[in-house]
Amino acid sequence: MEGLNGYILLYRKLIKWGWYRDSVVKDLFLHILLTASYVPFDYCGEKYPAGTLITNIKNLADDLGFSTQQIRTAIQKLKSTSEICVKSTNKFTSINIVKWGDYQVSTLFDQQTNNKQITNEQQTNNKQNGYTYKEKNKKIKNKEYIFMRARAREKKQNDFGAFDLDLFEDKLREG
Repeated sequence: MEGLNGYILLYRKLIKWGWYRDSVVKDLFLHILLTASYVPFDYCGEKYPAGTLITNIKNLADDLGFSTQQIRTAIQKLKSTSEICVKSTNKFTSINIVKWGDYQVSTLFDQQTNNKQITNEQQTNNKQNGYTYKEKNKKIKNKEYIFMRARAREKKQNDFGAFDLDLFEDKLREG
């Protein structure tokens, strides 16, 4: 098979997947994940997105060692849980993995890079405003503490029954 370069992400939580114990469904889905195109492409005058496999039922059955009926049933199960979308013609079947991006290593690295960029921007913005994130948090907590203390005085009672300002202040400092 051509173009079998690269990686896919396969999460360990797969063992909790509803089809994990169904060998035909699991094998078929893993085969589709591993053989689907990782880039968009044109085929027979149509454009297909990344995560699409052009094949037919007989080829899938031969590749995996299952009967064509087992493959058809497995495809129906994967469609029923929205794992794949299928479009058949008289010449071929296109199978598209619905959450293709979830299985791509580049997606993981993109998310990590974006998270780092957002964090760096937040830190820069906080420093430009004259105080760091920790200082800002401390100011917010102090304001919350002052507000809650004033509210407790007004109420003259807290969740524990009779009003006890010292007990209330101790609870605020702890939490």
